[in-house]
Amino acid sequence: MPGASIRSALVSVTDIDRSSSFYQDVLDADELMRDDQVVTLGSRRQNTFLLFLRKAPRGPSHPGQQALGLRALIWEVDSTEELDRVESRLNDHGALLGRKTMEDGPVHFVRGHDPDRLPLIFLTYESTRDLPGEHYRGLTELLFGLDR
Repeated sequence: MPGASIRSALVSVTDIDRSSSFYQDVLDADELMRDDQVVTLGSRRQNTFLLFLRKAPRGPSHPGQQALGLRALIWEVDSTEELDRVESRLNDHGALLGRKTMEDGPVHFVRGHDPDRLPLIFLTYESTRDLPGEHYRGLTELLFGLDR
């Protein structure tokens, strides 16, 4: 599907207020809608990705990487300056796991987690032209390593 992209994601959280505050700060997002069980985050300034946060039922669990369902969120940011801002915000929340530049390509990324320990990656590309095949293997290894 050329030109297709994911428009939104639904994440179950244990504390909807805590998670809403976290994502608003880290993503520089606005709260667009709220009810007892769901918060919708996005941008009032532009048509962007929407993040729906839903209060999880009692006793939520974190199934392993072989389970079905969302296992991580990966965000692409526009610049290394924006990556710096995200890194600082994650650090302020005690949710920063580190920053790295992939050896096989022009990709910089920051790893962290949300308040419920859902893995988060924020990345930026210096250039997307002619990325080597090993670049995608490196990203795949990174993603599969998040659940460990």
